[in-house]
Amino acid sequence: MDIIGWLTESADQIPEWVRWLVAALFAAVEVLGVGPLLPGEVAVLVLGSSFDSLPSVLVLIAAVAVGASAGDHVLYAIGRRVGTGLRERKFIRRIGVHRWDAAVAYVERRGAFAIIATRLVPVVRTLTPIAAGVAKVAQPRFTVASLGDSLIWATA
Repeated sequence: MDIIGWLTESADQIPEWVRWLVAALFAAVEVLGVGPLLPGEVAVLVLGSSFDSLPSVLVLIAAVAVGASAGDHVLYAIGRRVGTGLRERKFIRRIGVHRWDAAVAYVERRGAFAIIATRLVPVVRTLTPIAAGVAKVAQPRFTVASLGDSLIWATA
């Protein structure tokens, strides 16, 4: 049985705090770009449907937002550490160097707004935190933008 099938059948039997943690982990992994292998959005929705009180759902939203933001921060750190060297990587050549350059330029121009504006766009949401690291968006601004857009994503 796959993980989503198992969650669907047994989520209500798992303690709430474990469901919150698992949802946060799935959100972090989803942001890291492995959604096709491990469908984080689906897992979060399945886990969300297993709660029956508003306080529990609110904690779930907060946990998912923190998880998604943690995934953003991993990508941001990669962008900061590797920097412009990412431009020469195989996966960047695959998406197109001109697209990568345009993304980095957009983040340089728009800063934190670019991070918020791209959260709900698949694939782009994975690249934007990396581009923010390359563009050297200030850590505090990145953190505020990431938490804000992660909260919007988690609520949606």
